[in-house]
Amino acid sequence: MMNVIAGRIFCCLFFIFSFSELSPVSGEEWLPAGELPAGALPRMTEVLASRHAVTSTMTIYKNSLHLAWTEPDMLGVQQVYLKALSSGGQWEFIGKSLNRDRSDFAGYPALASNQKSLYLAWVEKNLQNFSQLYVKEWNGKEWRPLGGDLNINTDREAK
Repeated sequence: MMNVIAGRIFCCLFFIFSFSELSPVSGEEWLPAGELPAGALPRMTEVLASRHAVTSTMTIYKNSLHLAWTEPDMLGVQQVYLKALSSGGQWEFIGKSLNRDRSDFAGYPALASNQKSLYLAWVEKNLQNFSQLYVKEWNGKEWRPLGGDLNINTDREAK
């Protein structure tokens, strides 16, 4: 019984200390939508509600689990990223940031697959600060955009 209790205490302490290493900035916390982190650009409130990795989505493509999410880059600009779980159990990036423009905030990624191709849809702010809907296709070698923005009206938000 003592070994079980000691094991649980060790696991709890390991988790606490391991988790504390994940956050490079002290005092990180969830922010209410509309409240900006220090140094953030004002146009990010619709897409970024936290300084953490958010809005994850998963699908199976060619018998492998694929995961997409958004995460702020070094400048605080929310980027869409994608990784695949290899047969060896390691997560590997598929491309770098998948934003149409790395200087525009992105969010709400969604993945789908027909086993021939992998599709990623997401919204990204344009220069007028309106979220536009985009789609890319992964053919196993490269990402290619499927058209431009898909909004019916580019002067309105898409989500």
